[in-house]
Formats: sequence, structure tokens, C-alpha cells
Amino acid sequence: MSKTLINYDLVVQELSKGLEPLDGEMALTVNYIRYLAISEFRTLRYGSGRQKGATSHIVDLIGKHEGPVLFLTHVTPLRDEYMRRHQLAYPDNNNVTSLCGYFPENWQADKFSLVVIDDAGFFFNKFSYGKIFRSLADAVTDDVVIHLIN
Repeated sequence: MSKTLINYDLVVQELSKGLEPLDGEMALTVNYIRYLAISEFRTLRYGSGRQKGATSHIVDLIGKHEGPVLFLTHVTPLRDEYMRRHQLAYPDNNNVTSLCGYFPENWQADKFSLVVIDDAGFFFNKFSYGKIFRSLADAVTDDVVIHLIN
């Protein structure tokens, strides 16, 4: 297990340079269906196995975001732990929707401008990558940033 504290802000800053707008030249040239476009052009993938600081990074990422946030994870206890930490650190921030797995049918909510999927490797072993991104296609803004962590 790594004992090195990873500077996730720096990692996200660097990876964000590769994000493309959905109405930008690159995205329009490849002409992907929306769910493929958000997967390709609006998603950051990062992690390094068991590392120190990932939980704090996620809590801060969610807590500092001013728009609607969707937090997804593969197990309920993990989701509950993140939400507990979020409420302690950011008690006035109530912009988070937290789910364990798929969206409910006929999902009705504000469009999310940030999506965080924790333990993405485990999450997508349990839930279909394609189905999740098809669900996200109409539930996110054009400038969404999707974080697939670990």
C-alpha cells in the first residue's frame, strides 16, 4: 500500500487539459452518440490502487462543486460513509445525489454538472459501463466532468 499522499488536485488539473467540449470541433468530427461522447470527451480516469487521500479528495471535490453532483459507488456502506463525511465537512452543501448502482426508472432531477464514480473498477464489474453512460447521457450538462476514480 502506498504511503505517499497523492496531490489529486494536480492530477485532475493536468487531466482536465484533455477534456473536449461536446460542441467542439473534435467531438463534432467524430459524431458520437451522446453517451459515447461524454465517455470519450468529458470523463477523467485516474487512481493508483490503494492510496492515501482518495476519500478526502472525493469529499472535497463534491463539497466544493457549486452545481448538482451525482456520486455513484458499488456498495451502500461506502456510499453512506462518503455522505457522512461530506455532511460533516460541508454541512451547507446539499447539492449531492448519491446512488448505489443504476438510476431509478424515469429519473427526474436537475442535470448534473459533476459525476463522481468511486472504485470505478469494482463499480463497472457490477454495473454495465454502457448502461450507466446511457443513463447519464440525458442526466448531465454539456460541460459535465465525470471522474472515474480507481
